Amino acid sequence: MIKWLLHRIKGDKIIWLLIFSLAVVGLLAIYSASSALSFRQVGENTEYYMLTHIIQLIMGFGVMYVVHLLNYR
Repeated sequence: MIKWLLHRIKGDKIIWLLIFSLAVVGLLAIYSASSALSFRQVGENTEYYMLTHIIQLIMGFGVMYVVHLLNYR
């Protein structure tokens, strides 16, 4: 799967790796910072803010992938 993904992604692989790494660090930061707030506001679901952030990241990566396929010339 990783080889297929690396074959499909054009452009600089290091930039893609940096973007993915920053997204993972952001997820960890959101989860650690918002679990208590989420428990007070939402109730039982302490992963509420993390799940909304994951959905936003998936949509963002989807837009980035589609845009990187466009011919810019």
